[in-house]
Amino acid sequence: MLHQQKVILVYFSPCGTTLKTLNLIAQGMGCTAVEHIDMSKPEERRRKHEFCSDDVVLYGTSTGALLFAPNKEIFASLQGNGALFVGVALFGGGYYGVTLRQLQKRATRQGFRVIGLGAFIGQHSGNSEMATGRPDQHDATIASQFGRDIAAKAECSDFTLHSPISTGWSSSLLYNTVVFSRLFMLGSDYELPPFMKKKEIDADRCIQCHTCEKNCPTEAIDLDSRQFDLSRCVACYRCVNRCPRKAITVTSGIINAVNRDFAKRLGSKRLD
Repeated sequence: MLHQQKVILVYFSPCGTTLKTLNLIAQGMGCTAVEHIDMSKPEERRRKHEFCSDDVVLYGTSTGALLFAPNKEIFASLQGNGALFVGVALFGGGYYGVTLRQLQKRATRQGFRVIGLGAFIGQHSGNSEMATGRPDQHDATIASQFGRDIAAKAECSDFTLHSPISTGWSSSLLYNTVVFSRLFMLGSDYELPPFMKKKEIDADRCIQCHTCEKNCPTEAIDLDSRQFDLSRCVACYRCVNRCPRKAITVTSGIINAVNRDFAKRLGSKRLD
């Protein structure tokens, strides 16, 4: 259990799965109270967040191959000042090794002391057949143990990363092709080209509640015109998952093909 350090959860968790895993890790660390910085809110990414050497930051993001979501923008708002850093990546099944390396590099660059990195499985936000219902109880046990290990490491001031970071490829040839085509972007956030982020709003289903528009992390939706600004969209699928009428669908042929391929290869398998 941590005694003097303050624990802060910093996360981009559009559908809540990443945050759920961070909370499980924090519980394992023995934390009864933590601070939250929700980086899916644009106003939080625009602020400057200063930490101190007594702080422990649990940073959670998702990976769809390489570092996903606006992490470059997020890290630019963070100043570590010697705070301890634990990087956590959520994935629905696939390639995540480069994500952990990028988290380590960016955190170090911003003045954090990186003491732990971990990849955890959560239900895929764009494909409900992948890792359905996870994190589950088995995942909770793993996340809690990770938290206990981190707490012990912080207490004994052992800040060495002992385990090598795996960089294995997915079993999907189509997915690997998409990843390989973006490897030159290692210094940037992983971003799909606009034609792979296409979505449509069904006018017959839409009730103009503006839930999608209000909750879009990058303010990329204009519901009045039913248009998506694909240059700003990060394909987090929050709009798809939060729409109460299921009125938003992904219309990118290649993304739908990748999701079908994943469901066929891995949908019924448990990835631990």
